[in-house]
Amino acid sequence: HADQDTVESSLLYLVERLDGTMKLLAPDEFSKLHAQKLLSRFLTDKDTKNAAVALTTLLRVQKPDSNGRPAAKPIASIWRDYGSQFVSLKMPDEAVAAYTRATDLEPNDTNALYGLSCALHRQGKLDEAIVLLQRVTEIAPQHANVWVHLGNALHGTGRDDEANAAYRRAIESDFNDKNEGELNNWAWLLATCPVESLRQPQRAVEYAQQAVQLAPENTHYLNTLGVAQYRVGEYDSAIASLQKSVDLRNGHEAWDFFFLAMAHRQLGQLDQATDWYVQAIEWMKANDPNNEELIRFQVEAEECLEISTPADVTAGTHRISDDATSLTTEPAED
Repeated sequence: HADQDTVESSLLYLVERLDGTMKLLAPDEFSKLHAQKLLSRFLTDKDTKNAAVALTTLLRVQKPDSNGRPAAKPIASIWRDYGSQFVSLKMPDEAVAAYTRATDLEPNDTNALYGLSCALHRQGKLDEAIVLLQRVTEIAPQHANVWVHLGNALHGTGRDDEANAAYRRAIESDFNDKNEGELNNWAWLLATCPVESLRQPQRAVEYAQQAVQLAPENTHYLNTLGVAQYRVGEYDSAIASLQKSVDLRNGHEAWDFFFLAMAHRQLGQLDQATDWYVQAIEWMKANDPNNEELIRFQVEAEECLEISTPADVTAGTHRISDDATSLTTEPAED
């Protein structure tokens, strides 16, 4: 009987009640997928009542174990998905709680461990995040994005040599599943690796172009392509890709704005560059003032535009980044 204006208390209460007591029906993959989509939509809309119904349906279509109890693995996957939803809702404490439940049920679930590490990182608990990320690299060393996040966390604690080694492992990793999401993730890493000497911008352009060909209106892929094109000095092409990303996005974001500012500056278009820079700073202040990646891009833009007094974006409402909290090849948020 939680307040209708909040999602977390009523849904957590519901899951606690259903977790070990609800009689489960035979699995129905169609119903399961349908319920997952409904749950995602209702959570996003903060429609507590309907989200509870969707979650009930989702739990009911999970296959029980031999004793008629909810099987650990499917229930763990629900908690993991639940954690991802809380990330999208910008609710870090609830995300940590949900991912923790998933890892309690399935201790070696790399997606849950990775998601938990990302949520802890956003809470500023870098040492805890590092421990989890190191564990994931032991279980699944092939995932480049794990090494990237490990590098970011190590860098945040001042362990720069270890961070650089982690970034190098990410760059040297192989990937075989060349779908658009994985291509985009690789292109972003090769274009924006915090260790500049490890960047490979021409490869980034190639991968980003392949991703955009597969999904021409995906704004994240267009942003990645624009950033990669900027890195190789194709400023007109970068502006075209980034402008298309801006035009297609429901909400404009600083990841586009900073690189639009720098691309226009490289073309000598100072007025346009300044306008985009101001929009980027305003977006950061309002949405994500503590995002480490955006702070790097802010510094780069201010150097490019020769801004002598850096903007202060610390006054604002902190937002959880929507970057991927899964090791699967879902499209990554830049």
